[in-house]
Amino acid sequence: MSVEDLAIRPAGGMTADEVPITGKYRYRFHRSPHSPRGWNAGVLFEETHRTLFCSDFFHHFGNVAPVTSSDLIEPTRKAMQLLQQEPLAGYIPYTRQAEGVLRALAGLKPETLAVRHGSSYTGQGDRLLTDLAGVIQETFDQS
Repeated sequence: MSVEDLAIRPAGGMTADEVPITGKYRYRFHRSPHSPRGWNAGVLFEETHRTLFCSDFFHHFGNVAPVTSSDLIEPTRKAMQLLQQEPLAGYIPYTRQAEGVLRALAGLKPETLAVRHGSSYTGQGDRLLTDLAGVIQETFDQS
């Protein structure tokens, strides 16, 4: 199925120069190649309330609160370790590019990280993104 099968107008990709505004919210697209998915990956940053929709970054498991101000690094590290076991190895395919992508996203200074799988985070999102970049780099240094 294609988006154009359901849309009333042709689908189009976003660039970093476009800032769609929906009432009081402003969105900007940020490329994140191979992080954490394919070459064409990207995330959205809502500029008004400084919310980063960060896809599978900070993926973690369990019966968790919808939103937290607690550190997400350890739950994410545990999920990465679990997902590297068979048969799920490679499910979150971070590459060496992920560290740079995460450090660039940290420069946005997000105040909320909207996590796709697990608790979303409120607080110093830049610190968490930088810490996750370090965890990913450690993973590559150990392999």
